[in-house]
Amino acid sequence: HYAGPVQYSTEKWIEKNKDEVPKAMVKLLESSSNQFVNMLATVLDEQEEQHTPTARKRSKKTVAKQFSTQLKNLRTKIGTTNPYFVRCIKPNQEFVADHFSHDVVLDQLKSLGVLEAVRVSRSGFSKSYSHEEFIQRYHVLAPGKEPESTCPSS
Repeated sequence: HYAGPVQYSTEKWIEKNKDEVPKAMVKLLESSSNQFVNMLATVLDEQEEQHTPTARKRSKKTVAKQFSTQLKNLRTKIGTTNPYFVRCIKPNQEFVADHFSHDVVLDQLKSLGVLEAVRVSRSGFSKSYSHEEFIQRYHVLAPGKEPESTCPSS
């Protein structure tokens, strides 16, 4: 996505993004024979009870947890597909038909890395080779890395 200038607010950020300590973790700490570790479990449990109402404890989903879940789902979906990426460029900020703002488009192209990709491509780095193709093509640069023969053995 295009991200021009963005403003963020850190007000109450910690409260909104505080992940709860899993109950299994607290129970594990409680079962420790080490007094200090056992005390940590007590402190964590008390803090959890003070900061979160009982009804919301189980249903609260922090931004960090939502992000983690969404990222996991996205990675699963990408892993099962062959993604192709399309760059969408807004021609203007007013969403008006047949109006093309050069500055808006240029800013998006820079932010999306398109201009840098074109520059790299023009420099001669546009082709990606598989390892086998690379060895076949450039084996003279790596002594001892002979390409596998494509001719049948006699």
